[in-house]
Amino acid sequence: MGARKKKRTRFEYLGRYYHWWYDDQWRVHVCSEDKKFVIAYFTGYPFRDPPFDEPLIEVHGQEFSGIDDSEQRPVLLHVPKFVTDEWSKSLGALVNALIRWCIRESHKLTRAQTDSEDRSSVSTK
Repeated sequence: MGARKKKRTRFEYLGRYYHWWYDDQWRVHVCSEDKKFVIAYFTGYPFRDPPFDEPLIEVHGQEFSGIDDSEQRPVLLHVPKFVTDEWSKSLGALVNALIRWCIRESHKLTRAQTDSEDRSSVSTK
């Protein structure tokens, strides 16, 4: 079953179609039409209690460069500043930058700890 399309923005990137939408819980969701790539970007990260130090994405889909397919989802990652700076241009520019960063094989992943773990981050790759 393909991704839901109502009230969502559809766009093509490198020959593949994605959908993105903004929910009422301070998150931007992005998924591929086949649902293999699924992420949620937390736009309201400073309003969280306790707040995160920097923006985060939650990886839900099995397709994400640098994360093994067998790793349990969701995976919480810090988003680099050069990606989040696109927010000042437009939400669409941010989504484009997120996808470019996520599918790039050479990106550095910095995992964020969950509330049940130590709050310090652990860098991988």
